[in-house]
Amino acid sequence: MAAPIFRRLLEDARGGVHAVTRAYLRFVQEHPDAARLMHSVTADREITEHARQIRGAQEARPAPLAARLRAHQQSGALVPLPLPVLESLILGPVTGIARRWLSVGDIDIEEAARTVPYHIWRSVSP
Repeated sequence: MAAPIFRRLLEDARGGVHAVTRAYLRFVQEHPDAARLMHSVTADREITEHARQIRGAQEARPAPLAARLRAHQQSGALVPLPLPVLESLILGPVTGIARRWLSVGDIDIEEAARTVPYHIWRSVSP
């Protein structure tokens, strides 16, 4: 599933942002136990304590993705912000929705998957 999504982001900034957002929320909905583990206090603590090592290990994989995001920025398809800020604008709302759905359950995750990508796109489009 991830390869087509990333391929979409590589080809089309808007479509990619929408695809990544929907895929994340779909994963949370279809795999709530795994999502709870990903969003657990223990996972947060491990990430905080080992952030540099984890980030270093992750950097090798998304290098082509980061290069394409930069290309989208240079073409004017994405706002010219530092990549960590851009990543936070795209994934921050999605992780917040996921956490709330997993813990409180008062969010219609299907409605969020339909509507939130548009609003995230508005925050990262020029």
